Order: sequence, then structure tokens, then C-alpha cells
Amino acid sequence: MVKVRKIFVLVLGAVAALYFTGCKTENSDQQPVVSPVEFYPAAGKVLKNSVITMKSATKNAEIYYAFSPIYANDCMEKGTKGSSFEITESCKVYAFAVDSNGNVSSRTTAQYTVVSTEGYELLGTKGYLNSQSYIDSSYTVITYSENNPLYFGNPSWATSNKSFERNYLVSHEPYFTLSFNNVNHISNWVGWHLASSDLGSGSRPNGEDVFYGDELLPSSFYKVQHKDYSNQNFDRGHLCPNGDRTLSDNTCYETFRTTNIVPQTANNNQKVWEKLEEYERKLAEEYSKELYIFAGPYGQGGENSLGTLCNYIKGYSGTSYTYPLSDNGILVPASVWKIILILDEGTGDLNRVTESTKVIAVDIPNTTTCTSVATSAGYSEKDAWKYYLTTVDAIEEKTGYNFFSELPLEIQASIESTVYSD
Repeated sequence: MVKVRKIFVLVLGAVAALYFTGCKTENSDQQPVVSPVEFYPAAGKVLKNSVITMKSATKNAEIYYAFSPIYANDCMEKGTKGSSFEITESCKVYAFAVDSNGNVSSRTTAQYTVVSTEGYELLGTKGYLNSQSYIDSSYTVITYSENNPLYFGNPSWATSNKSFERNYLVSHEPYFTLSFNNVNHISNWVGWHLASSDLGSGSRPNGEDVFYGDELLPSSFYKVQHKDYSNQNFDRGHLCPNGDRTLSDNTCYETFRTTNIVPQTANNNQKVWEKLEEYERKLAEEYSKELYIFAGPYGQGGENSLGTLCNYIKGYSGTSYTYPLSDNGILVPASVWKIILILDEGTGDLNRVTESTKVIAVDIPNTTTCTSVATSAGYSEKDAWKYYLTTVDAIEEKTGYNFFSELPLEIQASIESTVYSD
């Protein structure tokens, strides 16, 4: 880790001679094939001593960076090598990646402004330190332990400060943790850990109004009710399924908070999505795997069971809307996604993830045809979710989140760019 100083120029020495004597650039005859450097967090306001990480999607690429525009012949001539640095003052960072063949990516830059804790804002959070730790509303540093879904990183840097209502962190551990959006009235994501010890003979609750408002939301937030989905032709779709929490009747009931549901077309919720849920439990129960899982929505506009495209729902009693606020209502997502990190049961999880660790990532449209599209492509209904396999990188691009940020960058690059195969 290197600290930024007002004047920061380190000579690369032998490495500089290798890469920058007659160096390759984006203007050279050989076109670059290296993915550019990405910064986490992205450019913006940060606290002093925040750790900035960098990565390239190109496997085993080395990162070079500097803090002033020191170029010669359109090449960065001086700098330092590494994958992270610590901010001590406002600065502009220049970086590029070099693969094992000496190909150089295009340069990327990020401007960081150091601010005090009281004035710091980034992506709806307050007091970001790194993706595994944050400063809560009382400025206490919180860290996450193994088997907590945020053990590998907090993907949106959510925090429990109600001033940031688009990215509010709620922990219902050991059941699940979530980031809630009080503008859209659904969660940005829900994360949970699943192992065979979470499964048992607990039953889904019966009767009317089984979904209930989340008691841990601030009093200023609207707590969505069961009735707000009434007569809208959408399922109340679980993100963390009650089937993943069947240890007892009570653990099942924990998943019926409305912060854990999204408006989901029945064809998605009861077919493609449900079959993936069954598969994750099969991994845990029959194959002794432990899973770190995130699921959430993105986009706006999904089809209800009648095939009608809807942007929002408000519930309807037959004479009036049940949703009491004057805003648009509960957002209907265009798609739902899920990411599942798969490990053998064990301990020391952070050190057991390798470049070959398997990750399932799916992106399923919230449409009435999501099953038929998959079966038309040759998939059975049981395996229809496989038609929607994608990469973690693709989901990050669509959501703006950063998953598994506590892992070494070379491991992130590998597991996040690979499409799952069983």
C-alpha cells in the first residue's frame, strides 16, 4: 500500500525499462487487448486514509499508476506498481494495465477529493472505509465476520444512516442482510449465507397477510404492506427464499418481511427463479456446499401475469389504491439477478476462494415469456435458469455494484468474468 504525497513520482527502474523504452501505447501498431483499470470506489469524495483498489478484467494483468500527468511520448514513464493505495490528500490518479505479453491497456483516470467524515458522501453512503467495513451513523467502525453475507464485501457500500434513503443497510442476521431503497420501496439487494445447517422441516406461514413491514426501517421510511400488492397481478417474489430458511417455522417467517420481496411476474417467480432456488438448496444439502448469495432487481418495467407492462404498483382494494403515499408507488423491476459463490463447507472462507472457484450469476427478465424463451432454446423447465447465465462483471455493469471486493483482484477478475458450468 502506497500513501499519496503532494509530490509523488517513483521511478520504475527495471520495469520502466521493460515497458516504457519504446513502450507500447494505444496508438502503436499492435492494438491493445488488455481491459482498462477500474477503480473502487469510483472517482468522487472519500475520507482521508480510505483504501482505493484497482483491477483489470484481464487475467493476471499488472497495474501501474501515478499521481501526476507524467507522460513522455504518450506513455506513462514513471509510476508505481500495485493493486491498491491509500488516500491521504485530494489527487488525480492515472493508471493502466499490462498483460503477461507486454500489451498495455488504455489509460484511465480518477479524481478523488478528501473530505471530513461530516461532509463525506458517496453513492448514498456516509463514512466509507472499504467494502468490508463502514462507519455507521454513530461513526463506529463495523466489520463483518465469516458466514455474514457481507464478509466478502458490501456491494453498494450501504450504511445504516437514514439520511441516505436510497442505500440503507438493514441486518436481519443470521437470516439475511439488505440494502433498501426508500424511493423505489424495494431493496437494491438482499444477501445471505446458505449451508445445510440452515435447512430443516420448518413450514411456510399460512393465511392472509403473511407478508409484513420491516420493523428495522426508520420511522420516516414507508413500510410496504401485504395489501400494497393486492390485485396488481404480480407475485410477492422473495429474494432470500423461505425455502433457504426452513430450520424452523420461525426462520421461515423471518423471510416474509416486505423488504425481502419485489414485484415479480408469476412465470418468473414460480418457474425459472424457483428452480434456481431449488438448485442452490441441492448444492447445500446434497453436495455439502456453503453458499454466499446476493439477489436483487434492476431496471424499471416488468410484465404482470396478464402480460401488461407496469412501471409501478400501488395495490387496489376494488375501490381505491391501498398504497398511501402520493409518489409513484412500488417500482416494478425489468429484471431480477442472483449471484451465488460456491464453496465446500469449511472455515477460513476468505482464504479458500481461488481463481477456479465457481460462481453462478443469472439475469432473468421480469416477463411472462421468460420460461418459454428458455425452453424454445432447448432447456427444460427445470434448467431454464441456465439460459440466463451471465457473469458477475455483467451484473456489476448493470447495477453499479462491486461484488467480492475483499478478494485479491486477480481472483476477482477470474471468478467474475466466468460463466458458470456444472
